[in-house]
Amino acid sequence: MSNNPLTVQANKVVLGIDIGTSKVVAVIGALNENGKLNIIGQGRANCEGVVSGQVLNIDKTANAINLAVAEAAKTVSVEIDEINISISGPNILSTLHRNGITRIEEEDEISAEDIKRLVDETFSAVVTPVGYKILHALPQKYHIDGQAYIYDPVGRQGARLEADFNVVSATMNSILNISKSLKRNDITADHLYEAGLASALAVLLPEEIDMGVVLIDMGAGTTEILIFHDKVLRHLSVLPFGGNIITKDIVEGCNIQEKQAEAIKQQVGNAIPENTIEGNYIAIPGIKNRASKEISVRNLSRIIAARTEELFEIIDNEISNSGWADRMGAGIVLTGGCANMLGLKQLVETMTGFEVRIGHPNEYLGKSKTEAIKNPAYATAVGLALAGSMFLDERDKAHNTAKRASKTAKPKPTPNIASNATRSFDGIIDKVARFLNNDDDKLPDNY
Repeated sequence: MSNNPLTVQANKVVLGIDIGTSKVVAVIGALNENGKLNIIGQGRANCEGVVSGQVLNIDKTANAINLAVAEAAKTVSVEIDEINISISGPNILSTLHRNGITRIEEEDEISAEDIKRLVDETFSAVVTPVGYKILHALPQKYHIDGQAYIYDPVGRQGARLEADFNVVSATMNSILNISKSLKRNDITADHLYEAGLASALAVLLPEEIDMGVVLIDMGAGTTEILIFHDKVLRHLSVLPFGGNIITKDIVEGCNIQEKQAEAIKQQVGNAIPENTIEGNYIAIPGIKNRASKEISVRNLSRIIAARTEELFEIIDNEISNSGWADRMGAGIVLTGGCANMLGLKQLVETMTGFEVRIGHPNEYLGKSKTEAIKNPAYATAVGLALAGSMFLDERDKAHNTAKRASKTAKPKPTPNIASNATRSFDGIIDKVARFLNNDDDKLPDNY
């Protein structure tokens, strides 16, 4: 046995790769004997190939994946059992559908296999818009022989089993572009997760999911809004903006470089200008021996506040229009990189009237090499690693036993990022594999 305190004894080692607008984060982890996620490898790389959560430049995205995974794997010599990838973007759709099956042995108790069959058939029964592929079919409530609103039907009897599903789907183009970026790094992805769902797994408490909670995952290029109530996902939407738009306002308002604007936004900017000290300035170095520039922290915060208030008016309207705003007993949880902004919690509480907390992905973390992994910016990546062994919906733990037992997944070596073998998503790309056989990875002219 290794003397390394980070040695993992759990059965499953999971690699999560979060492909975000500003960065790619790779996390390798496994649950320990206490049910906590030990982080045994993590890496991060800046990414310039993604716009508003969508992969538009495959070369740049593949390179960022290469760097992030290489950093995560450089001190790891374990075999990877599962690889989970995030997907986001404003083209993510969340729609409600009902589907059902007829059971031949109606006198037998409904089993996990019946649930598996119902979910599997929902994937093929639901007609998505042209160019879309289903990512998740998430059950709301079940119905047995006309008896409605059953939370968990396993163990009951009945001939007709139905369920209302929240069906989450993404465009084929988005899925294929992610697949091609992974393909160039010889990475086989087992599961593709909507990014907000992964973040929810990392930062939300079971009590919040039961009472009713809004998760706002605000990254650089997208804002994910997920609403849970009575242990079930009720609403999911992705808005095409994030912290980058605030950074651009600072660039224009202060006439400085984008990297400088991002730095001062994170370090001294405040979403509540009154929280800053009048007369405080920050010096910005000039370019090529030019004189430095002094910027008022109060004025900087006014720029931040103006745009942030505008963004959260849109977010608040989205919550109100969902129909669930009056059932959010646990208020709002803010996560993602923008959750680190000074004054944001106070601003959101004032604007929405909800109690707000910052969602750090440390609820289920065990040992890790750095404290950085507990930053809200890493919520999605941590959630992807957790998804190999935990479930957001408590019913899935039992329902997926039969499904997972029927699959004897072979361990994968830690990804060899130098090779370039053709790979595909399990269960996602199978029906469009003919597109992957084309070695021409150039994007259409309209990108």
